[in-house]
This record gives sequence, C-alpha cells and structure tokens, in this order.
Amino acid sequence: MAEWIERSDALHRLLADVPTLVGLDTEFMRTDTFLPRLALVQVQAGPHIALVDPTADVDPAPLARVLADPGRTIVMHSAGEDLEALATWNCAIARLFDTQIAASFAGLGAGLGYQKLVREITGVELPKAETRSDWLRRPLSPQPLDYAEQDVVHLPGLHAQLVARLGARGYLGWFEQD
Repeated sequence: MAEWIERSDALHRLLADVPTLVGLDTEFMRTDTFLPRLALVQVQAGPHIALVDPTADVDPAPLARVLADPGRTIVMHSAGEDLEALATWNCAIARLFDTQIAASFAGLGAGLGYQKLVREITGVELPKAETRSDWLRRPLSPQPLDYAEQDVVHLPGLHAQLVARLGARGYLGWFEQD
C-alpha cells in the first residue's frame, strides 16, 4: 500500500535513506494551460511507494536532491512529458533510465507503452481505466490511487530485466550513451 504524502516532514522521512535505484512517475493536467500542472508524483524507493501531493504544502527540495544525484538511477517510462512536469516543481534528473527507450534498444519495439511492457516482461496485466482521471481533484478515490501505485511498482523489475536484455544484445553501452 502506497503512502500518501502531503507534508514536507513525511517526504523528508521517505527520502532519508533512499536506495541507488528509484522508480518515478508523475500525473499532471494540461487542460487550459501551456505548462503542465503537476498533480501527483509517484516514488518507488526500495520497499516504499509514496504518492506525493504537489498541490499540498510539500517542499520539493529533498526530492530534487535525490533526482539530481548522479549516483542514483531514476527509472521512468516514456519520461519526456514527466520531465517537463517535474521542472515546474524545480526537479531535474541527473541519471535517467527510460524503460521505453531501453525496450526499443532491447528489441521489444519502439514506442512500447507501459502496460504492454509490463505484460511482456512480467506477465502482469495492468488496468488503464484511470489515464484520464482528474488528478487535481482531492481526495483521490481508491481507483486512481491504485493506478498511480501500479505506475511505479514494476519499474525496478523492468529495469533489471531490460539491463540484462541490453547486456545480452551488447547494446547497454549504446543505450547509456543515448
């Protein structure tokens, strides 16, 4: 069960002892706005999954430090728009592992969606009914919360499998350069 974080002290506690591999995703709204409005940040750090509410009074500085640490690998899927949304919260990533790009290098197909990649690698079938939820509404109901948790829970396993496949193909170096 994911922890809901809407206070800075809870985010500080979560990030006090973060592993070198961190799963990350965001939910944002782009309706009637040029820049995305960050609505939720999902963090998978070791055995902990947190759903961070950027609409609450949460200082993003601890997360920004973790993401900017070149000694940590931040695992995301199709990170382009997420990076833009995170930038609105003054967060940038030093070392990104994008599972969509890795899947392409690993021969699984270009532009593979998260749901299909999880099914291909883990055999788990993810629901996608909440992709168009109003992520800025509070409180969020259990369905979007579960969806948000599922968006990061599989990232460490995908990372491990994709690194192995890239290594077997001799493409890990190429992927890292990309």
